[in-house]
Amino acid sequence: MPNVCWETNTGNPNVANYVTVDFKVDWNPDMTNIVNYPASSFASSSDVDTVLCDIGRTNDSNMPSTTTYKEFSASTSLMTWGGVSRGNIGLYNALALGNVDAVILEAETMDLCMSHASPNDNAQHAHSISPCMTGSALTGSTTTKPGACNDSGADCFGTNFDFMRTGWSTSDGTYGGNYGLAKDGHVIYGPFNADGEVWSCDDVDTTPHRHHRRTAAWHP
Repeated sequence: MPNVCWETNTGNPNVANYVTVDFKVDWNPDMTNIVNYPASSFASSSDVDTVLCDIGRTNDSNMPSTTTYKEFSASTSLMTWGGVSRGNIGLYNALALGNVDAVILEAETMDLCMSHASPNDNAQHAHSISPCMTGSALTGSTTTKPGACNDSGADCFGTNFDFMRTGWSTSDGTYGGNYGLAKDGHVIYGPFNADGEVWSCDDVDTTPHRHHRRTAAWHP
């Protein structure tokens, strides 16, 4: 459950509840000279879609053989989980059923922390960066519900998705801080690159390593 207040959106009938998350993985393993996906995996736009537009890509069966990830039977299904946040909620991958962008499709069912409950196990989770925490602190309230994205006047997108990045630092070299831990053991950084700019596809290669980056509108 979140360690800040959350809100059940009237557009989402699911109410958050506790779930058991149980896996182990080596912390921040050295990925020097290790290739998870060869360049041939991205030879065409269709190839890119096969890798990146698959909601099951984060399933344990698709974890690279170079990781030590192990999921235990007591755990809720983590098929669509990319990791966990410092805010104590699941960080799901970027897709919804049908392999479509989850933020675009589901934002109107989220609260103003950009989170909502899963329909299958009621796990509170996010698909993107959250304005209710920053790289150094939790900024969501512990006494007041945040409101919902379908409230009158609410705008969970803003200009170029900047609402989600509210409060995150653009200080050079900090990446905005740390957001959470990925299932392969690497740190999930904030929404900015070392120049204080929002991450773009040009900032990563086809074999993400050393750390994972998660921004308001784009996920590796």
